Amino acid sequence: ANPAHIIYEAYIDQDFGANKPASQISTASFQAAAQTLYDEGFGLSMMWTQETEVEAFVKEVLDHIQGVTFTNPKTGLDEIKLLRDDYVQANCRILTPDNSDISDLQRKVWGETANEVSLSWTNPENEKSESVVVADIANVANQGAIVASSRNYYGIRNKELAEKVAWRELRQSSY
Repeated sequence: ANPAHIIYEAYIDQDFGANKPASQISTASFQAAAQTLYDEGFGLSMMWTQETEVEAFVKEVLDHIQGVTFTNPKTGLDEIKLLRDDYVQANCRILTPDNSDISDLQRKVWGETANEVSLSWTNPENEKSESVVVADIANVANQGAIVASSRNYYGIRNKELAEKVAWRELRQSSY
C-alpha cells in the first residue's frame, strides 16, 4: 500500500486507529506525499497488530519513507512531509552571524560515520528476510576499515526499492 495511505488510515480509523477526525488532517499534504511515493514506486506491506501504540507504528512507516508528521502551527492541521530534495535552494533563507545566533553546532567526524549499510527487507516470494548491502568506498578508504550499520525495513517487499533505500540510508550515515 502507499505509505501515506497507511498513515492516514492509522490516524482516522475509528476501530483500530487513533480515531482522529478527518477534518483535523491536511488532506492536501497527504495527497501530495502519496503522489510522490507513488511516483517513486514506494509501496509497503505492513500490518499493525495493535501490540504497539499507533504513534509507534506511524513512526515506523515514517522511518521507511524518510518522512515526518507534524501539526501546522498556522492551520492546526496534521500534515505529512517527505524529506526529499524537492526545494529550490535560491528560495532558502540564508543564515549569517547577523541574522542568527548559533549556540551549539556539532558536526560528525569521520570516526562517527558509517560507511556500509545492510538493509533487511522481506522477499514476497518466500516471506523471508533478505539483505542488500551498500558501501561508500571513499569513506572506507578514509577510515581504513568498514564501519557497518544495519536497518530492518521489513515493510519493503521489492529488492530494487530496498537497494534505493539502502543508498539513501548510506548517504545519511556516511555524511
